[in-house]
Amino acid sequence: MRVYHPSKYNILSKDEVGTIIFNSKTGAMAIFDPVETLLLSKESVVLDEESDIVKMGFFTTDKYESWIDQQDLRDVRYSDTSYWIHITNSCNANCDYCYAANTVGMAEMSGATVDKIINFIISHRKDNTHLTFSGGEPLLRPDIISKICKSISDEKMEYDSAIVTNGSLLTKEIIDKFSKWSVKSVQVPLDGYGALHTKIKKFDSPEISFESIIKNAKSVIDSGLKVTFRLNIGKSNVNSILDLIDYIGRNFSKEDVSIRPALLFSTECYEQGPEIDNSHNLLEVVKKIDETGFSGDKEYFNLTPKPAYCRFMCDKNSFIFYTDGTITKCPILVGIKEKVVGSIDPLEINSKMIMDWSEPIIDLRCNSCSLLPICGGGCKAKYDREHESARCHTYKDIIQDILKIIAKNKIKEQDLKTR
Repeated sequence: MRVYHPSKYNILSKDEVGTIIFNSKTGAMAIFDPVETLLLSKESVVLDEESDIVKMGFFTTDKYESWIDQQDLRDVRYSDTSYWIHITNSCNANCDYCYAANTVGMAEMSGATVDKIINFIISHRKDNTHLTFSGGEPLLRPDIISKICKSISDEKMEYDSAIVTNGSLLTKEIIDKFSKWSVKSVQVPLDGYGALHTKIKKFDSPEISFESIIKNAKSVIDSGLKVTFRLNIGKSNVNSILDLIDYIGRNFSKEDVSIRPALLFSTECYEQGPEIDNSHNLLEVVKKIDETGFSGDKEYFNLTPKPAYCRFMCDKNSFIFYTDGTITKCPILVGIKEKVVGSIDPLEINSKMIMDWSEPIIDLRCNSCSLLPICGGGCKAKYDREHESARCHTYKDIIQDILKIIAKNKIKEQDLKTR
C-alpha cells in the first residue's frame, strides 16, 4: 500500500452509466462507482499499487506530476520522416477560404525545384518515408507526382503517399497511376451537401458538381483504396454538413470511408471565428457522425497522448516544400516569408528555426490544463496567425460530451465495463 494523489490529467464526465473518467496522459478510460469517484476529490489516498485504478494512471505518487519525460519527447519527436509537397497553386476551384490561393509565390513548381526536392528526399532517405501531394489541385500536375515517385522508387526507397484533392480530377487514368505512386490514402474536402458544396467550390467548369465528385470518390473506393472525406465546418454551413453526414451514412460504409470534421481555420471563411468559439458546431457534427455508425473512426476520436500537436511541428525530419522551393513546417504557412525555415535551391536549412518549431508552447495555462498530453501545447501556426486561445485543442470546451460518446461505444463493444 502506498500514498497516491489523483492525476491532474484526469477528466471526468457524468453520465447515466456512472462517472466516466479519462486520463489524457495514459489514454486510459474507466467508469467509476461512487466510492471510487469520491477518492478523486481527496488530495491523497492510500491504495494498493497493483490496483487497476493505479495501473491505469488515475492515481500517481508524484504530487507534481509532469506531462512527459523529456527524453521520451525527443525520441518521439525525431522518429518520423514526412514530406508535404505543395506542387502547384493552380486549381480548378475557387474557394474563398483557400490559404494557397491567397499566397504570393510561383504558381507552378519548376522542373529544377522538383529535381532538388527529389535529391533531398533521396539523400535523406529513411525507411517508411511518407509523402503528401497537395496544392492548389495537385492532380493538375500528375507529371510532377509521377516524376517524384518514379525517382524514389528507382532508388529502392520504401515510401507511401497521400493525395489531398478536391476530387474533380479522379479519372480512371489518374486512379490507375495510384499503384505506381504508392498511394495509400485519398482525402477529399467537402463543404456541404449537394448544391451548397458546388456553390462554395465555384469550379471553373459547370460539369463539375457535388454529384460528379461523389462518383469519382466511389471509383477510388472500387480501386481498393479508402477515401477520407474532410468536412469543412463553418458557422453558416453546419446544417448542410449534418445533411451531408446522413448522405454519407446512407451511401458509404465505414470500411470504405473515413470522416474527418475540420473547423475552418481562416477567420474570414463562412464568417468563421477562432476554432474554440465554434466548438458547439463541432459537437453537433461529431454526434451526427456517431449516429451514422462511423463512431469508431480514429480520425476524429483521436485522444492519443502525444508529445506535440502534429508531426510537422514535432519531427525535425518533416518538411513542407512550396512551389518556389521554400521550406516551411506547416502547410497553412506556405508563402509566408517570415515562417520560411529554409530553401531547396540553394539548399539552406535554418536549424534554429527548426528547433524552435519543435518546442511546444507550454505556459502556465497549459501546465494546469488536463488536456495537455493530447494537445501538446497546441498548434503553433494558429498561435502565430490568430491569437493565443486559437491554438487550443478543438475538444477543449466539449470534452465531457466527447467522452460520453466514446464511452457509449466502448460499452457497446464490450471494451469498457462499469466497475
